[in-house]
Amino acid sequence: MGHRFVLIRFSGLRRVLRYRVFTRVGARQGVVSCSMLTFLAKTRDLIIIIGIFTYFTAFVYVHFYYEAFGLSTQSLKIDYASYLVYAYDVVSAPLFIVCAVVLIGLLVFGKMGLRYVFLKKRFGFERKLVRYRFAWMVFELVALFPFLYYTSRVVARQDYVAARINLKDLKAIQFVFRNSADGLGPAVRLDSLPLATNQLAGDLRLLKQDSSERLNLLGESDEAYIVLNQPPYDPALHQLPSGYIYYVNKNDVLLARISLRSQTIK
Repeated sequence: MGHRFVLIRFSGLRRVLRYRVFTRVGARQGVVSCSMLTFLAKTRDLIIIIGIFTYFTAFVYVHFYYEAFGLSTQSLKIDYASYLVYAYDVVSAPLFIVCAVVLIGLLVFGKMGLRYVFLKKRFGFERKLVRYRFAWMVFELVALFPFLYYTSRVVARQDYVAARINLKDLKAIQFVFRNSADGLGPAVRLDSLPLATNQLAGDLRLLKQDSSERLNLLGESDEAYIVLNQPPYDPALHQLPSGYIYYVNKNDVLLARISLRSQTIK
């Protein structure tokens, strides 16, 4: 009996220990699972917020950049993936970096100032601190929109001026038109009336035969090539030369040749 009693007590103790071990392991796994779910939820929310600000930045940049050329973003063929590239052009600009550092400094000092005010007033500090953190987070998110709007617009203007000054950053384009293209077909003579008296006869000649590569491709839509015609920039005048934008119907084009200008490899 003594040996059996000892064996029974030992077996019961082993079951109790096993139960406690499994309970602790299960609790730890539950804590890890909850922490992982919380981390994934916060990551998802952060990605959504970053995506909203990225798209807003790129949209403002594209809108004001092409508006300076007299173009509407609705007429351009821009996919959503390209907006990431435009957003990078903004955030990598020196103006954006300087303004971002100043804004972060103002937000940090403002947060420290508000925290000092709440610490000085002891009454209901915990409750006010929770409200203060949420309100400050909302303020930071809202304050980003005018900041991104301003910097994106200024960077777009700077890039527009740089593109007008240095046309080598744009690609030259030349066209061969179909016979059915009105006024641009190979069989059409521009020196005949009434085309000879048309004030746009010079533009038609340039579109038909651009031997000097003055036409530069700005963008495309589903129906047309959007082309810039501008003489070279003269630094002595300190002003941008007059330029012209052409919408060339793709249905009239038999061949479009885009030239890659020679560049010096550094």
